[in-house]
Amino acid sequence: MPRRTRSGFRGVAWHSHAGKWYARVKFLQREISLGYYNSAEEAAKVYDIAARLLFGAEAVTNYGGNLPQTVSVDDVVDILMSRGIPASYLHLAVA
Repeated sequence: MPRRTRSGFRGVAWHSHAGKWYARVKFLQREISLGYYNSAEEAAKVYDIAARLLFGAEAVTNYGGNLPQTVSVDDVVDILMSRGIPASYLHLAVA
């Protein structure tokens, strides 16, 4: 089982220079930045949506099978596509 960061959430770490929580996901042997957030919980929700989009229903997430309603799936799709992930790689049906 992977080690958790001090945030207690998968894919979330404190970025001391920015003074915010940083969300990231690993996909196709590269780390994809999902941005900086004021709370670890918000960063974890963004991670969960990105993980479901990238890995489908079997993705390991922080909040289980339910996608957070407080974060827009469309916003996370935009983040992933701006990082060079083609739309054809995304599991939009599970999001």
